[in-house]
Amino acid sequence: MAEPTSYPAGTIAKFLDLTPRRLRQLVAEGIIPKTDRGRYPLVGAVQGYIKYLRTRADGRTFDPADELQTHKLRLVRWRAELAQIEVERLRGELVPASKLEEVLVFLVTSVRSRLLALPRKLAVTLNPEDPQDAERRIELEVNGILEELAGDDSLPEWVRNGNRNGHSVEPPDLAADAEASSKRVG
Repeated sequence: MAEPTSYPAGTIAKFLDLTPRRLRQLVAEGIIPKTDRGRYPLVGAVQGYIKYLRTRADGRTFDPADELQTHKLRLVRWRAELAQIEVERLRGELVPASKLEEVLVFLVTSVRSRLLALPRKLAVTLNPEDPQDAERRIELEVNGILEELAGDDSLPEWVRNGNRNGHSVEPPDLAADAEASSKRVG
């Protein structure tokens, strides 16, 4: 005997705004329950269909086999990305961060030592009568520049935030910055 809250396929299909054929498909997939021959429980049908729609809206699939397929696809993409990274590394297009850090430390140290040597080199040329005064003035300027560069405020915000928060951040569009700085002013 049919439950008092079960209805024929046509009524349930109309209620859920489905065709009777789509209703049968959802029953076959186990989304909508069926009680007797050609009859469906109203509450079970509505709840099953709502659950199905929610999972689709969240970007998930209702079928566990489809979910497995999604994970397999993600794994294939991940392996392809790793292979691409390896190819770029072998071509010399990628440099390990540690090597880049070594080069940057060398360059910064080299620039610093050259800046510190600058006052003595320029002093005689700029003020032959009193080279010590010229050296002292240049030294003050160079030391001021080095102190400013050593301070955290001289670093771009995207570097400061990335270092403090401990996570990677994207640098600004350096090409756009270079283009803007190369425009004439005035």
